[in-house]
Amino acid sequence: MEKSEILAKYPFRAFVDNFHRLNNVLDLSITGIQNISASVPLAQALADLPLQIKQEISDGEFDPDDDAKSVKRSEELADLAKVEINTGFNLLHSQALITHWGALESLVFNIAVTRIRLDDAVLKNDYLKKIKIPLADFHRLDVDDRLDLLVQEMIREKRAEFKPGVGKFEAILEEINLSGQVGDDTRKKLYELSKVRNVLVHRSGIVDIKLLEDCPWLDYEVGKSVVIDREKYSKYLTAVIAYLTLLIKRVRKLHGLSEGGA
Repeated sequence: MEKSEILAKYPFRAFVDNFHRLNNVLDLSITGIQNISASVPLAQALADLPLQIKQEISDGEFDPDDDAKSVKRSEELADLAKVEINTGFNLLHSQALITHWGALESLVFNIAVTRIRLDDAVLKNDYLKKIKIPLADFHRLDVDDRLDLLVQEMIREKRAEFKPGVGKFEAILEEINLSGQVGDDTRKKLYELSKVRNVLVHRSGIVDIKLLEDCPWLDYEVGKSVVIDREKYSKYLTAVIAYLTLLIKRVRKLHGLSEGGA
């Protein structure tokens, strides 16, 4: 198998495709919300049409209550749009960040599985050899599921889930010979992202004292909501891209390819 073919088997393509799709949908949603305010005068203009014209357009099935419902609904949506616009589209950016972090977790997990699948010599790693899997579970699973279970057990044994920021990823990558240095800026931003993500998921976005203790440089107040505007979203996204690039370079180097280029 060619080295370039080996590289293609890693899950980077799926990650990048989903990454672009999510950001495209985010931009599409923002554009739609920004345009919603125009629906109110349109709904009102339609409501102001003469009754005879409305009946002709609707083949005589026009319900006068529909006008009021349409205008009210447009006003409600416009009010919601205004809240999102005024907060820099906080809800959309927050949910997108949660998804990006989850995708990064899945990426590292799948890199580990792929690495073992491509080179079973990795299984000779002293740590991996110590992992015990119940024989019944092992026999009932196919090869792919066995590898998934092995990596899951490795993560559990190393308590990787409890390590902060990229520490949880590097703990996994260390056992498959893919760990390495991470730039201070990228490490700090991903650490911050992991802490902000926890607040978004587990505390409904309300700042607690732990977030400020973990990230004292953040300009937040306890009890206030975390607000993720475009600038903050872009900051975290830049760190995700930087770490993705680093992982690709490590894999290329491992398989004897130049760190950049084909």
